[in-house]
Amino acid sequence: MKPSRQSVEHWERGKTLSESGQVRKAIEEFSKATERDPDWTLPYFWRAGQYEELADFRLAITDYTTFIELDTGSVALMAEAYAGRAYSYKSQGDYQNAIQDYSAELELNPQSALGYLDRSLVHDPQGNEEAAYADYEKAIQLDPTVASLAKGRPIRRSR
Repeated sequence: MKPSRQSVEHWERGKTLSESGQVRKAIEEFSKATERDPDWTLPYFWRAGQYEELADFRLAITDYTTFIELDTGSVALMAEAYAGRAYSYKSQGDYQNAIQDYSAELELNPQSALGYLDRSLVHDPQGNEEAAYADYEKAIQLDPTVASLAKGRPIRRSR
């Protein structure tokens, strides 16, 4: 879908505001773009990230879901949308949906060390130590530097 010039202008202003930390104003611009062209996906994606900044995970999930449902065909952005929605689910304590979305991200981007690390950190509090350990090991295999991102919480395999 080709967006209108006005929608693109709102989106570009939203991006600039987002990058300068003006989250609420960025949301306003992204909202104007979605009102004008509701089938154009990029403003939903960007607005979801702003809602995450405000810890409004319910609205972030709504926008990521809209983005995913409209399916842009961009594998990279789709993987990021699943990761973002998974983070929002995790932040609300909805670990099952978080695991599903991290898994969807990894189907689209199987080389994502961060995706495996993130999923391992969701498996861990659920007591699924074997899955947590397997994902953690895969993350380190793909990128050894991700071990430092586990926030000092080593994941150990049950013996």
